[in-house]
Amino acid sequence: MSTFAGWPLDLLFVELAAYYCLSGLAKLRDGGLAWADGYALQYYLLLMRTPGGTWLASHLWLCAVLSMLVLAFELGAPLGILRRWRPLVLVGGVLFHLSTWYFMDIWFWPIVALYALFVPWTRLGTTIARRTGFTHRSLRVAYDGACAPCRQTVSVLRDLDLASKLAFIDVARPARGGHVSGGHVVVGTRGDMDGLRRLAWALPAAWPLAPLLYVPGTRWLGRRLLSAMARLRPAASS
Repeated sequence: MSTFAGWPLDLLFVELAAYYCLSGLAKLRDGGLAWADGYALQYYLLLMRTPGGTWLASHLWLCAVLSMLVLAFELGAPLGILRRWRPLVLVGGVLFHLSTWYFMDIWFWPIVALYALFVPWTRLGTTIARRTGFTHRSLRVAYDGACAPCRQTVSVLRDLDLASKLAFIDVARPARGGHVSGGHVVVGTRGDMDGLRRLAWALPAAWPLAPLLYVPGTRWLGRRLLSAMARLRPAASS
């Protein structure tokens, strides 16, 4: 993978850090360090009137502590530009948003949604698969490398295969793919519903959809879709 592949994510974090840092600077501009004395937070907690916020507002010292932590987090967010500090900043952001949701019923969902992009899904999926022995049960996937829709499907499957459980075999290249028999599924116009079901169970990301493949009528629908792909194949192949 190119060393530049992570730059879009780095740029996104810079924007996220700037968002928090500007918020902290605004607090200092409007109230100075006195903003962290707890009274400002106590006022907003009483204004929102949530059960947790009402309890927290009755403890001024705790409001002061949380106010100082919020200010430290917001002003220190740019430290996450250095990758070794980034996990600490992201954890602080998760705790910050959980606190504002619980105590004030404020949910910055567009910002919170961005946190999913910073989860190391590949590393996490590989670790879980190794710990559970999931990687010991590999599945061979045969596809036609001369078929453009097949190549596109395989590209998606590679992205979903976090545990590196699938072994892809290009039947259009006998020298590389070799003879394929038994214990495999076929991707493309020659596939079937049974193979699609096995493929769904092999990918944890597809598990929520796997039961839907057993709904009556899905086998008929699958045949119709494969037939449609077969008709498009001459125009899409290269």
